[in-house]
Amino acid sequence: MQAWTAADGRLFRTKEQALQHSRRIVFHRWCETPDINCELQKIGVNIGDLFEWLDNHYLTIKRIFGEQS
Repeated sequence: MQAWTAADGRLFRTKEQALQHSRRIVFHRWCETPDINCELQKIGVNIGDLFEWLDNHYLTIKRIFGEQS
């Protein structure tokens, strides 16, 4: 059985699962940088809610915007 490795070393059965998980990690880290986090907080964004929403709607977002290389 082939396994795919995500950015944090976790193994997934499919390449798409590994990519999705890796993108999520990168986005979470980006949002946690002080400047970005500060700006998001200024406009009243709850980071936890934002992450949950993105996680729940990842496939829809991907379908709307398409795969970006």
